[in-house]
Amino acid sequence: MNIGITKVFTAIFCCLVIASSCNKNDEPNPLPNGDVEVSLEKDVQPIFNQNCIMCHPANGDMSLIQGEAYSNLVNFMSPNYNKVRVSPFYADSSVICFKLHGIEGYGLQMPLNGIPLEDSEIKIIEDWIGQGALNN
Repeated sequence: MNIGITKVFTAIFCCLVIASSCNKNDEPNPLPNGDVEVSLEKDVQPIFNQNCIMCHPANGDMSLIQGEAYSNLVNFMSPNYNKVRVSPFYADSSVICFKLHGIEGYGLQMPLNGIPLEDSEIKIIEDWIGQGALNN
């Protein structure tokens, strides 16, 4: 009898653990400071897909396609500027932000199609970097 009860309690416990780990609403996770967690996959990659991969495709040394963008950006030294492309926690010293803002001395403003990213899109990228530029 005790073995049967133990199995039932174990099954219930497992279901509760699984259920509590699911984010049913697929809402962003709040951070301790009240900000919303920014995800590379859900938030940043769509910006790259829409605005960047036509000039930074899979066959280039700076591919920004899904699955390659992270390794080509985060802690990767830019050969052109001798600075890190994305320095986790430091958007203000990341080459990608200089390029997105068109900072003098860092070449042409990106994207090159003549239409800069919206401020809200740049903020998403900067927030992702500020939160540690996680591969999430």
